[in-house]
Amino acid sequence: MKFLRVILIIGVVYVAIALILDSAIGYFQPEGGDRTAVLRTFDAAGEPYDRVLLLLNDDGQLWVESGHWFRGWYRQALANPNVELVRDGQAVPYVAVPVNTQEAVDKATRLMGRGSDFRYWVGRIILMFAPIKPLRLDPVSAPEDPAGVQPGAVDSAQDSIGAQQDAAGVAQGAVEAPQSPAGAEQDPAGAQQEAAGAPPDGVGAEQNPSGEGSDPAGA
Repeated sequence: MKFLRVILIIGVVYVAIALILDSAIGYFQPEGGDRTAVLRTFDAAGEPYDRVLLLLNDDGQLWVESGHWFRGWYRQALANPNVELVRDGQAVPYVAVPVNTQEAVDKATRLMGRGSDFRYWVGRIILMFAPIKPLRLDPVSAPEDPAGVQPGAVDSAQDSIGAQQDAAGVAQGAVEAPQSPAGAEQDPAGAQQEAAGAPPDGVGAEQNPSGEGSDPAGA
């Protein structure tokens, strides 16, 4: 009976110390250099809350995890997945995606140092082996152009249209060019008509002398 009481006391003390340390970590938010970063979440009113977390990098894919019993920031990220990651004073927007699978948990614990870093087990013991809940941080894509076309594409399209117009002008000039010989062929026809009209003048010229011959007769 005494032994069970001792075990119970030890258990209560352990839980109390673990909760105190968990609260202290959340309050003081110790930073660990490149291993940590500030995750900024937003509540329902849009107020930001910063929390220093262990940043997990899986070949460029960033993760954070909630391995504490107090998960205020985690619940905020679930309610509003639009978060910001603050590093070196710069805030970069991300979308927090919860991945509650065993594969994701195994990946998170591996990145946390399980099997290679004793600090992993120290932290797990201090936090009473709180369930690990991973969050994948997906970068927010850049907004697209409202017209759906990039400025360079517009310039390229305009250049293409201008080239097509130039080609159309060249083709039109090539069509108009053969019309000149046709006009030249019409000119000889006009010359022939003028030549055809010439004989009546000659005939009239011949009739005038005859008319002149008749004057003496009248005289």
